Amino acid sequence: MLEPQLPKITLAGVTVYDARSWFPDLSPWYARTKEQITGVALHHDAAAYDGTTIDDERQRMQTIYDFHTGPTWDWPGIGYNLDCFPSGRIYLVGDMLTVRAHVAHRNTPLAGIVGAGDFTEHPPSVGHILTYGSALVWTWAYTGRILPAEGHRFWAVEGWATACPGDTWQNWVPVVKNAAVAIAKHHANQDAALKIRAALAEAWNKGDWQMLNNQLDWIGFRP
Repeated sequence: MLEPQLPKITLAGVTVYDARSWFPDLSPWYARTKEQITGVALHHDAAAYDGTTIDDERQRMQTIYDFHTGPTWDWPGIGYNLDCFPSGRIYLVGDMLTVRAHVAHRNTPLAGIVGAGDFTEHPPSVGHILTYGSALVWTWAYTGRILPAEGHRFWAVEGWATACPGDTWQNWVPVVKNAAVAIAKHHANQDAALKIRAALAEAWNKGDWQMLNNQLDWIGFRP
């Protein structure tokens, strides 16, 4: 996999590229401690994405940065913490110890992971599920705790309903969490990584989410 010319932060075998120099905060966000992070919200950026290169990924993140810091929202920077792509690359776009803007009235306790794509009608690809799962493992390692992770709309408070992360979320979010456990338990084993991908691909191609979870059980990667 090609690597961007950015600092790397590797935790629990997962490498995240520190892209904060690409998308600097224009003013301070509120600070928080690791202990204040008690959950993870999974998002999609709600736009179709078929990019494959680092340049494609940087342009997509730039679009988000321009929108979040522009006149519509006027935020200090990108509202999420991590941005992940089907290439397998994950970018740190917002300091984990800042209260970003991704789940109204729940930003302090929630870390935000966004994926490039629109999952309203179609779920994320196998590559994307694995990258979401890896980003979740990195977040667990960063905080030192296995935190609950759910789609944005699960965390939304009354009066702040959202379509994020798409109408397919109840199918694929549980798979991301199961894949994260598999990745965390077997991150040093390349054969295991191939088995995880194969198990995901067979079920994803059939659109059979129950089969997918059964496959993860069968190969012994579920807790």
